[in-house]
Amino acid sequence: MSPTRLNFPRGFPDEYSFMTTFRMIKNTVNKVWNLWQVVDEDGLKQAGMRLNGDQQALEFFLTTLEGDVQTVSFPGLSVLFNTKWHKVMVGVEREMVTLYVDCHQVDQKPIKRKGYVNTEGDTLIGRLDTDPTTSVVVRLL
Repeated sequence: MSPTRLNFPRGFPDEYSFMTTFRMIKNTVNKVWNLWQVVDEDGLKQAGMRLNGDQQALEFFLTTLEGDVQTVSFPGLSVLFNTKWHKVMVGVEREMVTLYVDCHQVDQKPIKRKGYVNTEGDTLIGRLDTDPTTSVVVRLL
């Protein structure tokens, strides 16, 4: 956990990418957990990337202009839910999210206009979706 303001001192960018290389361990594969997320000072989700072991999907979420959280799901990614190393990258543009897995483009999906991301909270890595105080065990490269 780290203060988001330290990571984004000029505010959260309109376009950005997030990339990581990781390996799940056996008890993580079937969980729903946030690989990365930004929460405001009240712990409310602002933006992030979730691995949904129940649905074998990667989900990207972010706030809209209306203040709601929109979720873009990339289903059918059973390749990620094993104990091997994987590289995942999400590119976020004004109207599109692009997912790459192991250096191959998987899909592009449209998104609604992005809203303000509050940087007064924290940036969290590898936390359970239902309990952001609980870390999941993964190996990051």
